[in-house]
Amino acid sequence: MNRLESVRALAAEVAADTGVELFDVEFSGSHLRVFIDAPGGTKVADCARFSGLLAQRLDASNLILERYYLEVSSPGLERRLRDIDDFQRSLGRLVRIVTPVGVREGVIRRVDAGQVVLETNGSQGEKQEATIAFADIRRANLKLNKKELFAKPRIAETAGKGNC
Repeated sequence: MNRLESVRALAAEVAADTGVELFDVEFSGSHLRVFIDAPGGTKVADCARFSGLLAQRLDASNLILERYYLEVSSPGLERRLRDIDDFQRSLGRLVRIVTPVGVREGVIRRVDAGQVVLETNGSQGEKQEATIAFADIRRANLKLNKKELFAKPRIAETAGKGNC
């Protein structure tokens, strides 16, 4: 097991202990970036708790002997979709998919064995379905639509709930 895999395994343990999901781990130069997610969204408190515990365990493990910078955050609103589970969790959301033949944007309607079905707009604005095989997906990211982007959250829902 290489160092990144060892750090990922340790981060997965910390995620399980803190009730969050480990989304991804990147180690570039002296920067260790860990992305976590939580049901209902990742809060600053989630990131702080996770970061503190991971830093303690990393220091005790001696996996990283040189100076490093630990950054813990959420995967973001336009997060990358990596596997079938990510697509399943994102049903009904707008997505941008890059394939060998181009880029498609649409709302994820179904995720079937080996493919994703998008609802797209035709040239005249009519609704169409586009089926894309998972094997053809080079990259996929959630996209914010105008409705989500300009939605005003109610104050009671956001008070004291900072996101990271």
